[in-house]
Amino acid sequence: MAMVSQLYELCRVNPSVVAELGREVLRVFPFGTVDTTVDYPYAVWQNTSGTPANYLNTRPDVDNYTVQVDVYGKLLDSVLSAAEAIRDAVEGDGYITRWGDQSFETDTKLYRYSFDVEFYNMRG
Repeated sequence: MAMVSQLYELCRVNPSVVAELGREVLRVFPFGTVDTTVDYPYAVWQNTSGTPANYLNTRPDVDNYTVQVDVYGKLLDSVLSAAEAIRDAVEGDGYITRWGDQSFETDTKLYRYSFDVEFYNMRG
C-alpha cells in the first residue's frame, strides 16, 4: 500500500459517491489540484497526519493516516448528500474521527462541509 490514503479509490468504486460527484470525471481531488472550471459539488482531501506502528524489535506492520475531507458546492443539499456518500463509502475501511466545519464561504459563495477519516493500512 502506498503511503497515501485510499480515500479516492474507495470513492471511485462506490455507486453513491459516483452518483453525487460524477460518472465521467470523479470530482474527488487532492487539495490544491481543483480546476476553477470544475462542476459542483466536489470534494478535496489531504493527509493531515499519520504514524507508523513503531516497535522496538521489528519494522512497523501498519500505518495510520488521518485524512481531512472537505466538500464544496453551491447548494447546501448537494454538499450534504455528497458528504454523506463519502462517509458511507469510507466507513467500511476507516473511522470518522472529526465532524468539522459546516460553513458558507462568502468570498467563493460556496457551502463547505469538513470531516476527518482515520485509516489503518497494513504493510506488505
